[in-house]
Amino acid sequence: AKQFYLALEKNPIKNQYAYLSLIEYLRLNEEGDKADRLLKEALEKYPRLVMFKLMQAEQFLKEKNTKAA
Repeated sequence: AKQFYLALEKNPIKNQYAYLSLIEYLRLNEEGDKADRLLKEALEKYPRLVMFKLMQAEQFLKEKNTKAA
């Protein structure tokens, strides 16, 4: 998995599927800051795709629950 991550990360041109894979990989490896940065980048590049907006909403809810606890 690390090999694919490195290849996708190095590629300057990322499509929606590359962003999705990178964000999911980073979240699974608990690298939230990098995942946040890529999610913002994906939202700027693909503002009309619902999957990135849903990921942002999910992240917002997790942060809200963490702060409440």
